[in-house]
Amino acid sequence: MFRFISCLLIVLVFFVFSMGTYNQAYALDKEIKEEVIKTVKIAAVMYLISRASDLFSDSADDKINGDVLQEDKQAVISSNMNLDDKVIVIDPGHGGSDPGAIGVQGLKEKDINLDIALRLYELLNNKTKAEIYLTRDSDKFVSLNERSSFARSINADIYLSIHNNADDTGWQHGTETYAYYTTAKETWALAWYIHKNIVDKLGFLDRGLKADNFHVIRETPGINSILLEIGFLSNKEEEAILMKDITREQAAVAIYEGIVEYFAN
Repeated sequence: MFRFISCLLIVLVFFVFSMGTYNQAYALDKEIKEEVIKTVKIAAVMYLISRASDLFSDSADDKINGDVLQEDKQAVISSNMNLDDKVIVIDPGHGGSDPGAIGVQGLKEKDINLDIALRLYELLNNKTKAEIYLTRDSDKFVSLNERSSFARSINADIYLSIHNNADDTGWQHGTETYAYYTTAKETWALAWYIHKNIVDKLGFLDRGLKADNFHVIRETPGINSILLEIGFLSNKEEEAILMKDITREQAAVAIYEGIVEYFAN
């Protein structure tokens, strides 16, 4: 509307001046000239009304958007408060002499697991009042028994074991999340929230939630323990994606947001 009226004004103004010249030359009828000027005035009024309407609309939109943003902010604060005093153990799989899976291009699982775990630690530590622990914060070997024993000793509420996958074919790909066979429904809910966020953010194939007998989820009874297999390092395309810092940050954010959503619901 704004562009249309602006163009109309320009055309009409040009027409008036042209008619002025024409009038001098050919004595254009005065009534015709006055009619043109009247039309220009009407167009000018329409333009002013249009601009006032746009400004009012923008102001209303800003207020609505501001209210929505404020509500979202309050929701995030409320969700994070639900994490107060919760004890969360982040377990970067493998480490030290145990590299875990090794990708087609040489990416070691122990390194990417630790990178994502450290990013997640920072997010939780900075944005919540939960007690956050790492089973390792450097490239060192920690036995499975030490990991699970530590989680039990501090009465952890959540135990997150971060891993990446591999297979012999090289064509398997996607994200899958594990919990123990007899785990409580609350643990499966946590697994679902985190899994969904990872799949949504990274865009990897959703391989679903699965039950298995991994030591760290079996030997942590009474704790919401899950094991994440974020992607396949044996898949060349996924390995290349997981090599990027932005992907690891997105993975950490996805896990963080999954935890927050779990406690909010």
